[in-house]
Amino acid sequence: MKTFAILLILPLFPSFSQAGFQSLEKLESELKPRIAFQHAEELLQHADHDWPEGMAVLKSDDKAPNGAQAVTIQLSAPSTSPYSMNLQFFQANSWEVGDSGLIAFHARSISTENRFGASSLMLQYKPDYSDWRGHKETDLFLSNDWTLILLPFEVTINAPDTERTVLSLFLGGVDPHTFQLADLRIYNFKKTIPFSDLPQSKAYYPGIEPDAPWRAAAAKRIEETRKATLNLRVLNSDGTPAQRAKVHLKLKRHKFGFGAAVHTPQLVSDKTPATNRKAYSDILTRTCSKITPTNAMKWRLYDHFKEYVPDLIAWCGEHDMTLRGHLFIWPGFERLPEGYDLYQTDPEAFRKDLTDHILEFATLYPDAFSEWDVMNEPYTETDYMDLLGKEVVLDWFNAAREANTNYLTYINDFGILSDNNQEHQDNYYGWISWLIENDAPLNGIGFQGHYRTAIPPELIYERIERFAAFGKKMQITEFDFKHTDSELQARFFEDFVTLIYSHPQMEALINWIFIEDNFRPEAALYRKDFSLTAMGKVWEHLLTEQWHTEKELRTDDTGCVNLRGFKGIYNASIQHEDRTEEFTISLKTNGTYQLTFPPLKRTHCN
Repeated sequence: MKTFAILLILPLFPSFSQAGFQSLEKLESELKPRIAFQHAEELLQHADHDWPEGMAVLKSDDKAPNGAQAVTIQLSAPSTSPYSMNLQFFQANSWEVGDSGLIAFHARSISTENRFGASSLMLQYKPDYSDWRGHKETDLFLSNDWTLILLPFEVTINAPDTERTVLSLFLGGVDPHTFQLADLRIYNFKKTIPFSDLPQSKAYYPGIEPDAPWRAAAAKRIEETRKATLNLRVLNSDGTPAQRAKVHLKLKRHKFGFGAAVHTPQLVSDKTPATNRKAYSDILTRTCSKITPTNAMKWRLYDHFKEYVPDLIAWCGEHDMTLRGHLFIWPGFERLPEGYDLYQTDPEAFRKDLTDHILEFATLYPDAFSEWDVMNEPYTETDYMDLLGKEVVLDWFNAAREANTNYLTYINDFGILSDNNQEHQDNYYGWISWLIENDAPLNGIGFQGHYRTAIPPELIYERIERFAAFGKKMQITEFDFKHTDSELQARFFEDFVTLIYSHPQMEALINWIFIEDNFRPEAALYRKDFSLTAMGKVWEHLLTEQWHTEKELRTDDTGCVNLRGFKGIYNASIQHEDRTEEFTISLKTNGTYQLTFPPLKRTHCN
């Protein structure tokens, strides 16, 4: 079955139209940018270049609504990687931290072989250096109508070591298609207008509709796989039914791993104000059932965080929270502890050191972690395999299993569900196939989910299904959605979480930017003061209302109550004949449970 890259119909609806910005000339007149980089002529000059086979840039007789001449870009064989084909435009590096900017151009789709009917490209604007960090990165999806596309951004990085800034339009990794561009401009407003006040284009994605077919299918799967029926029978101490007893049941922890990546010192260090630690703890315990430390268990950073790890483990125990380990091996030399150079001086000793590292970390806290990422990001991080051979990965998985049989072993990678890089997806599929063929003790498949653009839920589900065929447990290990449109963030976030929760092989969804930080502040669920963002409101609604079970029931003449509820740990109380007792029930599967009252047996009922 063919797997699709980013394939969607995402017409862009300009939020600025009511403000009267129908043209760039009017925008310039009213907003008065301090610097304007004009690339309209340069765009046309790209038609004179020699391009790789499968790509053509042609001057067109068609014109954009403002009369600007367009170029037609034909991609008959776009390749499997988005980075294989691109158009680039350079400017003097005149940006300073805090400046607001705007990328603007006209575009439309002409034709496409994409089943969602869209043309697409990836846009990146950054200093002209090797670092991946930049000012703006997003995927664009074009409708058949000419659209003025406006993409605002704020400069948050300093780049004094380069004299140029580069706008790259990456064109590969998609199905064959043809589209047009015209009148490309980049504006620097310096600090005269906050970037949040600049106009921007709003996106629509297939599947956002309230009656989209995928929603009913997902709801059915959630009902069938995420709920169970509880038949509870309450008996008096003499064995007779406790009739008309009041039974209150409330879900405390989901069985599914709704979770967060935590900044360990922020949660447990005495250096963090007690009020902040409590607010952080309250949010986690209210909504999560699983957490993972962002950096505390990485080899390179462990010494900076190890003093806090015992307190983190104790916190998890006190709050019935599952803890996942991230990570054993991140196979790039830059991921090693500072000053470590054994890979240069003695590769064979380095091979043994990698195994010893796994053995050490696997047994540091043998009962604390439910699972570990044994290998992370094998598509982009290949240094260790290039040096020692592919088979060294088998050593890592075997060492992880031999060291500790208490946890599940995972492989983990980014871009598989979120990006349009078929080459990357196939590489991950190949690694998993190879590990299974070589009897590696692999229990689960991890998918990072660092999203720049909302894509169709149906497409995400298709990608998941490709890997579900391996029959392994799966989870989203690092989700975030960085976007300047908070309304779009909230809508896609709800759809994404719903889709993941509905898949029967998915075990967890970890939010990587749970509390606002400096890494991707726009992707946070909670701000630094713990107030809710638009996505945070969705998170709270889903987990404390929509997917929450709380019922007050009375036993019948046989002492029984019945409940259909979400799987997880329940707090329960029984009130009968002026006496109340508290207990817990672990609802994992359909079943009948019997309790004696009084005295009540305080046990987890499975």
